[in-house]
Parts: sequence; structure tokens; C-alpha cells
Amino acid sequence: MEIKKLDDGTLEVTFRYQLSDWIFLYLLSFGEYVEIIEPVEARNILKEKARKILALYQNSGH
Repeated sequence: MEIKKLDDGTLEVTFRYQLSDWIFLYLLSFGEYVEIIEPVEARNILKEKARKILALYQNSGH
């Protein structure tokens, strides 16, 4: 695992993991502060999960 502080103050974390529901639950726990850069497959899965969460809030009527 590697952690770098970028010039804009954000952190870039690099680590190896297997794609699983657990890893996406963990990443989603960071809310708006997480972005997967690579691999693209993981980025797309997280994006789809975020879309589903958004749909819940848009269609709930609350």
C-alpha cells in the first residue's frame, strides 16, 4: 500500500484488492471523498452503485 499527499491536499492511496462487494462497501463509506482511478472496471462498478444510491433518493418522495 502507498499513500501520497498531492499538491491540492488530497490523498492518493494505491493498494491491491480483489473486486468484491466488501471492497465497494468500504470505498463507498468514504462518500464523496473517494474516486477510483484504476482499474476502469472497478471505477465503473462504483459509478453504477452510486447511480443506484442516487436513484433511491430521487425516487423516494421524501
